[in-house]
Amino acid sequence: MKTLEARGKDVRYLRKQVQDVTQKTIIALEPYLKNAYHCFISTDHRNPRSFQILGLDILIDEAFNVWLLEVNANPSLNVYTDKELPNGDIEQTLSELDKYVKTALVSDVSKIVTMSQDQLNQIEEVGCLKKILPLKNNSLDELYLYSYAEKMFEILAG
Repeated sequence: MKTLEARGKDVRYLRKQVQDVTQKTIIALEPYLKNAYHCFISTDHRNPRSFQILGLDILIDEAFNVWLLEVNANPSLNVYTDKELPNGDIEQTLSELDKYVKTALVSDVSKIVTMSQDQLNQIEEVGCLKKILPLKNNSLDELYLYSYAEKMFEILAG
């Protein structure tokens, strides 16, 4: 980002685009995430304590538009890179960047999962993680179609 800033690019706008596509992707994944929680974790909704790390592959084109390429439900937390040697053997080398990023991610997620509900309501950031949903201005509320349908079903079903 520093290199882009040095070239006169609006990094704040780029970050805003990435955050926007991330927010909308998470909202779109809500039915999948809720179903996975209900099926594999718990039917007790009073004190949910679980998490899922998602990997979003985002492309930034030459015009600095942001495009979501794919979502990985099980992104690699591997910190080694494989290098093929001339004799055909594979050598694993520690990637210091992957080690730094992935260790911080897992550490920060662990901190969030162990926080009380009061602490969760008050925080905006923990380490490398920033709370992006729900929005305080409710500007994306119309995108929560699954939640609305779920509430309507509960009302109609009694």
